[in-house]
Amino acid sequence: MKHLNFIICMLLGIGSLSSLQAQEIMRSTVSASGGTSQITVGEQTFMVQQSVGQQSIIGTRESQSTIYRQGFIQPPIAVAIINKEDQTLQASLFPNPFESNLSIIFEEAIIGTVNVELFDLNGRLVWQSSENVDGQRMELTFGFLASASYVLRVVHANKSFNATLVKN
Repeated sequence: MKHLNFIICMLLGIGSLSSLQAQEIMRSTVSASGGTSQITVGEQTFMVQQSVGQQSIIGTRESQSTIYRQGFIQPPIAVAIINKEDQTLQASLFPNPFESNLSIIFEEAIIGTVNVELFDLNGRLVWQSSENVDGQRMELTFGFLASASYVLRVVHANKSFNATLVKN
């Protein structure tokens, strides 16, 4: 009789195990929705943003030079330089392609220090120098460079000139 009870218990146990299921990995997406509205009160206009279904914390943190934001609702990113002065240094250079010497002719007279940087096409700084210029012409010698393409950046008084050079 003990054996019969044992067999019945085993059959019932095995039968109940077949109805158990393990966890399944299911692909799902948790979405958030929301909206933006503008409200005018008197002469002031306010923008109201709301989010439903936000699954993470939100907030803003600041360090010395960076602002970190998290959350679905982000303010519009607008970067503007408000400066009425043209920040482009007008110049031309020749010859291009060049062998060793390069001439830069500025449209306006330059008096003072000009910072010159030369980059390879991977963005690595290859050469830099501070040159004193008095007039509209500047001469550079790049005989040490390998034959390749480079990017030249010339900066003077918050104005810059960029050009692509080819060294033969």
